[in-house]
Amino acid sequence: MRLVCLSVCKSVFPSVHLPVCLPVCLSFSFNCLGSLLLGSLFVTIDFLGGWNPEWSFKVAAIQYFKVRVVELLGLYNAWLYHRNSLNVRAAQEATLLTNLAANRDTEYYRDHNLGSIENASDFLQSQPLSKYDKYRPYVDRMLQGELKVLTSEVPYYFGKTSGTTGLPAAIPITPFIKKQTLAAIACFLFYADRKVPWKKLHNLRPVWKISYTNPKVLEKTPSGIILGPMSANPLWTKGMGEIYTVPSVTFQIEDSSASGYVQLIFALRYRDLGAIEGTFASIVYFSFKRMEADWRSLVENIRNGTIRQDLNISDDIREILLAHLKPDQARADFLEEQFEEGFDNIAARIWPEMKLINCITTGPFEIYAKHLREKYTKDILLYSASVVATEGFMALNMWPYNKTPRYALIPKLHFYEFIPIDLTGEAQPRTLLMDQVEIGHDYEIVITSANGFNRYRIGDVVRVVGFYNQIPLVEFRHRAGANLNIKGEKVTELSMIQCLTEAAHRMPEKIKEIVDYTSCENVMLDVVGFKNDRKGSYHVLFVELTSINRDANHSTLAAELASVYDEILRNTHYKYIELRTTKSLDEVLIYPIQAGGFSRLRDYLLKTTSVSPIQLKIPRVLLKKEIVTFMLNERV
Repeated sequence: MRLVCLSVCKSVFPSVHLPVCLPVCLSFSFNCLGSLLLGSLFVTIDFLGGWNPEWSFKVAAIQYFKVRVVELLGLYNAWLYHRNSLNVRAAQEATLLTNLAANRDTEYYRDHNLGSIENASDFLQSQPLSKYDKYRPYVDRMLQGELKVLTSEVPYYFGKTSGTTGLPAAIPITPFIKKQTLAAIACFLFYADRKVPWKKLHNLRPVWKISYTNPKVLEKTPSGIILGPMSANPLWTKGMGEIYTVPSVTFQIEDSSASGYVQLIFALRYRDLGAIEGTFASIVYFSFKRMEADWRSLVENIRNGTIRQDLNISDDIREILLAHLKPDQARADFLEEQFEEGFDNIAARIWPEMKLINCITTGPFEIYAKHLREKYTKDILLYSASVVATEGFMALNMWPYNKTPRYALIPKLHFYEFIPIDLTGEAQPRTLLMDQVEIGHDYEIVITSANGFNRYRIGDVVRVVGFYNQIPLVEFRHRAGANLNIKGEKVTELSMIQCLTEAAHRMPEKIKEIVDYTSCENVMLDVVGFKNDRKGSYHVLFVELTSINRDANHSTLAAELASVYDEILRNTHYKYIELRTTKSLDEVLIYPIQAGGFSRLRDYLLKTTSVSPIQLKIPRVLLKKEIVTFMLNERV
């Protein structure tokens, strides 16, 4: 340090004698050294004060410094986000030109004359709205290994959509997109830590990440690049180390049921668990249901440091897992005592340090979030942190305690357009930009991203509920097209679950809860050759419910529920009441489903489709005759 100071002093003040500089340099050196020591002392105290010795020192230290780096990146990106919010039109145009330029030397860029575009107006006038079929031929060639077809950069991964509403799509994910996404995540984490103890809960202790990133869901394409669900992207966790409650080898277990059980063992062993990362509320809900069903064997495994022999786990993986398990009599006794008292608010009782569960709670997952709040996780925050699709991050939730999650769009990630809800049935409707949308209105989102997909209709419908300066704040409503629409009524999945929930609340002496549901138009009954004594046009709901009286006649109960549901829908949906009044639509028909029917539906979908467990969503409007037949066979 002294030599550096003397060298600098001599170069800046060549006429000054070194003896004169020496005291100043020594003083500066001691000040720097003192600051360095104080900084090191602070970091050491901060680290040791939060480190839980149950977690590896090496992993905890690496995680600690990574969190600090992300914190600094978050500070910069939060400042940038605020600056962009003050002039969102300019920020969006810059994002558009950046995303287009990222792929300027591609075949698609040349085919569509994107080089002539100088501003957003040029882009909107020359490029039509699009869906995946437009890009499929280009992506198929990329999967075969062709370069510079749709993206300039070679993708490091292809994200595979779940195919809930159609054929699965493959979305190229490039290093440029990863960089954009990491900046958005850093911004979110900065804002999130202002409201919830995010840093504390992810800093010096492991989290329970409920995941099923097994090799079966990852495909190696002819190009050599991996294709799989975004939630299973191995590059997101590359180099992260053992930062979760389970050893990473757990995610190599091919049997999702066995993997889920092992994840429960390791999560339950950890006393100071502070957070759960669950992707979807359904994943979290079914994990707690599994805990309730298998608690006796889980406790026994924790007591003895073992894993059930009947689980489908390879010998080499089982051996690695057992090496991480040690008998824990005290923890097993505590868990057994808590489980015997019941599972009401169980998460807070067995993990007193638990503060939040990060999972998507909107859309088709709203019903599972409701079940979690009413039973397993009452006192714990369910934080729906973001709107995420395979196509990319869409928006971030910076208000975790809002009853209905609302999200701020990200102007430097995508170029957003908005189709007014009454125009979504058109092939090429007019669109609005960020600074043109209005509070209280619903829109279908359109994005232009750096993956080469331009003016792409991703199918999400949102409602604008406010603004952060000029950036729209939105609530997720439903998927475009995911509605019952026999004669123009367009009853969405959101309307269905709200009316079902309200109907059950009006029958408290008869119905304990709505477990799950799905629906179809009555024409689907004709398609599968199912006959009943109903005529005309009507909606069909398949509902699994729990009755107050175990001996209740579920068919009679379902008929009464249908009548109450129909009344509520008529009072809240102007088009539905018009069609019901003119007898163009008949009253809804509800078929009660046997207990466990929707769990069996999940198993059926996993066995008969290519969807991964982490991506699985129960379709709320059935369009496939095989699933309609399955549900008909599950009737009480």
